[in-house]
Amino acid sequence: TADYKVPENTVEWLKSIGLRQYTQNFLAKDIKNKSDLALLKSIDKADLGSYGVEMKAHVKRIMSSLKNMRHPDDLEADIKRIRGVLDKMPTTTMLEQTSLPLREAQFW
Repeated sequence: TADYKVPENTVEWLKSIGLRQYTQNFLAKDIKNKSDLALLKSIDKADLGSYGVEMKAHVKRIMSSLKNMRHPDDLEADIKRIRGVLDKMPTTTMLEQTSLPLREAQFW
């Protein structure tokens, strides 16, 4: 599934889309953090040449990533926060809090 969040920085973003080789080009143009990446959303295909991105497939991948990049809405932020809490919770704790007895849950 696609991940639509805005990455924390340029290095993370380019790595996530498999185009690490352009990292220095973007950093040299002061595209470094989350707010800089948000500015890139207004870029068009022709502008990517100034970042050294010439291959059509790479241009398409970057444009697609920029198009999908956004901040999560409130519901998505809540889901992410709850998943983080659940990921930290030991499985046995979750099982103990269910309506099924723990022994039955462990059996299955």
